[in-house]
Amino acid sequence: MRSILLGLISSFMLATTAAATCGNGPALTDYLSPEEYEQLTKITSETVNGSGILWHAKRGDQSLIIVGTLHISDPRHARTMAKLRPLIRRSDFVLLEATSDEEARLKDAIANEPTFVFNPDGPTLPDQLEEEVWTQLRAAMNARGIPSPLIAKMKPWYVAMLLSVPPCAMQMMATGDGGLDKLVEQIADKNQILRGPLEDWRTLFRIFESIPEDEQLDFLRLSLTPDAQSPEAFTALLDAYFREDHATAWALSTVLAYRDTTRPAEEIAEDLKITEDLLLTSRNHKWMPEILRAAETFDQSVVAVGAAHLIGQEGILSLLAAEGFSISRIPL
Repeated sequence: MRSILLGLISSFMLATTAAATCGNGPALTDYLSPEEYEQLTKITSETVNGSGILWHAKRGDQSLIIVGTLHISDPRHARTMAKLRPLIRRSDFVLLEATSDEEARLKDAIANEPTFVFNPDGPTLPDQLEEEVWTQLRAAMNARGIPSPLIAKMKPWYVAMLLSVPPCAMQMMATGDGGLDKLVEQIADKNQILRGPLEDWRTLFRIFESIPEDEQLDFLRLSLTPDAQSPEAFTALLDAYFREDHATAWALSTVLAYRDTTRPAEEIAEDLKITEDLLLTSRNHKWMPEILRAAETFDQSVVAVGAAHLIGQEGILSLLAAEGFSISRIPL
């Protein structure tokens, strides 16, 4: 159990996008109501740089290859790697959200200091949650192979992350295969190309710990809605990624959040905004100095980040365009 949890923790903490094959899901037009589908289409159409896994950013003689990754292994990554592999080999530097070295530091820290994700001295989750919610939570986590005594002492933000993945995907998360990011790093290592992390492994811990505990509990409750656990929704997110349709994947998460009728829509909107600001927007801006430094130092660098970091006005692509880079999509 301890090794499984360590694998899960490192996979989650080093990834903002997670998906796995859980069977065949329905078409979005079947899965969503007409009103929900209209909302999804509206969000997608308004999202800048909403599609595309592979991009080229150029400013003068500075060249960046930008790849939107999925942090879970899938045989469909082969299509992306066929195009990306020669681009990596022609590069001088690879920037990743987290390198294998950072992942090892993360695992060591958690193994030696469980308080990163457990709350041994504070109130337990059964103490903090309504009885009905705790019963529902316990059943959901048991389905993921995590026993009740462990759940009770987990920090709310971490439980919410675990709940975002349905039981059918947990084993793939626990293997820690790393998905496209790991494939990129392997090619860099094989070709003796320098690589480095965009952020310290402690960054996401600090982000989550900055959220007040009552808000963490709200995120946990939101994650307990049936559609947050749905294999069909999860598969739809995965399929959207491999269609290179990242705006739809992000919009689907937003639309499904509003199916929680137990909370006011304004609260859900606020939670979604906080999540986006903490996990995407703020990190994108903090990464830019490292990305620009790589562009100025090396003839060509590869920047591999979760696909959700590419899209929107505050996405990496828009931020690079604001710095004077021309942005062009590389077809797979």
